[in-house]
Amino acid sequence: MTKHRLNTDSVDYVLNACHHRHDWTSSEPLSHSVVQAIADCKQTDPGSGPPLSDAINTDSLDRLFMIYQSEDHCTDHVRFTHHDCTVVVYRDGHILVYPHDQQRPGIVDR
Repeated sequence: MTKHRLNTDSVDYVLNACHHRHDWTSSEPLSHSVVQAIADCKQTDPGSGPPLSDAINTDSLDRLFMIYQSEDHCTDHVRFTHHDCTVVVYRDGHILVYPHDQQRPGIVDR
């Protein structure tokens, strides 16, 4: 049995993924949290990689969960590839970053 450890304050390696959690009460857009999560996982500066907009429309990402945050019929997560990582962003603010250069299990939808 695999233990799932979640640490909402910093990077935590869960099943070879880096875990972050976006704070919906902050004024910071979701896209900034995603950039920070990728940078922390890759141990780089947030501005050192390609722009997030190369992988996903950042305005749409910022609005995707804001409107329907408390409604059950909306999208639960979005998954995309960026900066040699698979990124999964969940409606509840969890951000999982799976680096492609590490052996990793399959990504399972919750």
